[in-house]
Amino acid sequence: MTDQSAESTPKGATWIRGLFWTALLVVLVLWISGVFSSDEPEPTESEPATAETTAQPTDQLSTEVEVEDPEPTVIEPKPAKQPKLEDKYYEEMETPPSMNGGMEALSKLLKYPAEAQKNGIEGAVTLKAYIDKEGNVDRTKIVKGIGYGCDEAAAEAVRKSRFVPGQMNAMAVKSIVTITVRFELDN
Repeated sequence: MTDQSAESTPKGATWIRGLFWTALLVVLVLWISGVFSSDEPEPTESEPATAETTAQPTDQLSTEVEVEDPEPTVIEPKPAKQPKLEDKYYEEMETPPSMNGGMEALSKLLKYPAEAQKNGIEGAVTLKAYIDKEGNVDRTKIVKGIGYGCDEAAAEAVRKSRFVPGQMNAMAVKSIVTITVRFELDN
């Protein structure tokens, strides 16, 4: 799963924009080549327009060039910018990220919210952690929470944790890892 910006242009709008610029380019090429201009005077009312004209001798040297319609230039729209390897977060990779100290280290960072303790709330919070190439947590996203401050406490503990980054082709990459944090009251 990739994390992409919602600000990208819809594919249909990109295609229409490409078509507009292609049509504009074709019209410009035809105009420059003289297809839209005529050196012959327009017929007047007394002179009917005919398909054939007769050549009349003149003292001026005349050069006529027949211009064929050029093949329209097709400009392919540029494909949407693909994220670079270092910009993309990977969920599946050769070596997944691992938390330094494991879940034991996470439990030391976790604070059980007073509101959850007072109301006897127990359960599990599932979240996704976005890990950068250095093993820091960029951000978290709650997948399934239990409320009463437990979701925020789990996210805060994960953000404070350090990870060994995931790897692809023996290179550290940004990655996404799903973590389940359990909240259990002592009886």
